[in-house]
Amino acid sequence: MLELLDLSEPWIRGGAVVHMSSEMTATRPLSFAGLALPRWFFGMRVWVTMMLALYAAFWLQIDGASSAAVTVAILALPTRGQALEKALYRFGATLVGVTASIAISGLFSQQRDLFVLAYAGWLGLCVFVANLLDGNRAYGAVLSGYTVAIVSVMKVDSPQDVFMTGMNRGAAIAIGIATVALVNDLFAAPNVFPKALAGVSDARQEVLDLVRNGLRDGTLDISQTADTFKALTALHPTISALAAESRTGAAAARSTVAALVDEIMAARAAGLGEAASAETAQERSRAAVTDADGVETVESRALAERDRRAAQGLADMKAGRRPAQPPGLPLFRSRRLAARKAFRVGAAVALSSLFFIYSSWPQTSIAFTFLGAVAALSSTMPNPKGFSILACLGIPLAALTVGITEFLVLDGVDQYPLLCIALAPPVVGACLLQSSSNQKLAVIGFLVLVFVPVLLSPSNPQNYNPQSYLTVSILATTGVLALAFWLTLLTPASDAQQRRWLLRSAKADLSAALRGRRDRLTPSEAAYRSADRIGQLAAVGAGDDPARTEALADAFAIADLDHAVRRVRYALVRLAPGSMDGKASADVQDALAGMDVAALRAAADSLPTRSDSRADDAVRQAGRALMLVADLAAAHRPALQRLMPGLVAA
Repeated sequence: MLELLDLSEPWIRGGAVVHMSSEMTATRPLSFAGLALPRWFFGMRVWVTMMLALYAAFWLQIDGASSAAVTVAILALPTRGQALEKALYRFGATLVGVTASIAISGLFSQQRDLFVLAYAGWLGLCVFVANLLDGNRAYGAVLSGYTVAIVSVMKVDSPQDVFMTGMNRGAAIAIGIATVALVNDLFAAPNVFPKALAGVSDARQEVLDLVRNGLRDGTLDISQTADTFKALTALHPTISALAAESRTGAAAARSTVAALVDEIMAARAAGLGEAASAETAQERSRAAVTDADGVETVESRALAERDRRAAQGLADMKAGRRPAQPPGLPLFRSRRLAARKAFRVGAAVALSSLFFIYSSWPQTSIAFTFLGAVAALSSTMPNPKGFSILACLGIPLAALTVGITEFLVLDGVDQYPLLCIALAPPVVGACLLQSSSNQKLAVIGFLVLVFVPVLLSPSNPQNYNPQSYLTVSILATTGVLALAFWLTLLTPASDAQQRRWLLRSAKADLSAALRGRRDRLTPSEAAYRSADRIGQLAAVGAGDDPARTEALADAFAIADLDHAVRRVRYALVRLAPGSMDGKASADVQDALAGMDVAALRAAADSLPTRSDSRADDAVRQAGRALMLVADLAAAHRPALQRLMPGLVAA
């Protein structure tokens, strides 16, 4: 286990950053059979939980008791907070999915073609919503979609049973959730807080290294900065899960991450300010402040202030203190990309389902169900096609495991203790795969863990029917093979399209900020949203692709100016009545709307940037921010004139 970094305060003086940190020590965890003991404990905990949930469902005589075991498999997460958050979304999404199942079955039970299209449309809608979210919220959205397959499609020939099937499924899921919570408490499952704290601490160290190197070299490397943004925004699901354990800790984590994004933006502004034309030296000197240690630029001062905020947020997180005004971390999601993914999944499900319907194969609803579940789950993955291909390996492996367990190990027994013993190797083994650092093995482990209880379908008494087992296994495999085929045929959005859509949204945000269109985002929250967009842009294409490098440079140019403009708008909103006369206010608004560099500098020069009165502080901040907009507009003039012709005046 890695010891947490104890970061000392960085000191910023005249554009130089000096940082001293304690050394990181590591202790090698104990292992068994070459695997760390925590991975074994995780597998054993999941196995115990699954067997208790299954026993409780049998004792209560719930139809479809295997749903309780599947719920445990779905909630098999290493930390308490992650499992609790996912459990809440699973239960809520099941209620939504059951309601949709009743509606679709009631409307289209006698019309198979319309039933298929209605289900594909509902699944596509859920996938669209999921792609506007992340983490367990996205899982909840897709679960609402494929619950219709589990509840309604499986009862397509007996729609009158849909309601009871949905109620039984809800009861089994509730049992699984309660069992997970109980066993996590009894086994003292680890909290998500140490993981979140380590992630935020490492992110701060990464940002400090990036800023230090960037200010030393005169500019921040675009590719490295984009990767840092990806790392910061990747913490969002963990911070969301932390809220299930500690809202105070989650608020402090949000405050720290937002300050780190602001710190990177301030470092970029400092470097770009130095690159501005020499003729701005006089204006820039007016925005400087003098302290006992000498002269420090506004950008460096802002950089130091943001790092102090990050350090304070990290300290609050460690001490369990809630920040005074914790910011939100709004995500950026492209509706165009979400719609494209939704159409792709919906079309794949509809085409595959129509094939199964007109093939006249018996029990094709099984293939339909597996197809919908895997399609929905794949939509939340970075590579849906890759997930579907791994499903073509994972589900047959789960079927083979079930065949060995049911017909070679159990071989007709009906004692529950023997069922528990027989399920221990596949459950623990799947958990070991799922906890692997190899992403492909982890996905296969997850699929095996989830689909072993689905295919085995434990009942009381257990039904040993080789023909039924072969039918279900073959149809399940056929369903995911059909999905992989259609996802290969229905190509996703190209890299060029994704870049174009992401840059178009960035330009729309900048135009809105220049026009003064009000939104509820603070400059810090808007900066995080831009960082999320840049992180997604960095994930498009190979690292050495010139088109990727050019797109990142354009995105950073827009983000720099957007952040600076929002700082001006934010400062103007906070002005006390009478702080600025009408002419000065109109000049500032016109300069921003026209993005005329000369007008921006003139408007900034007309505002007081130096005063001993605290009453002028908001005006001085507005003037400094306006000067920064002018410098950034000058530094990014070529890119902005190419991206948004006519925006920046010569």
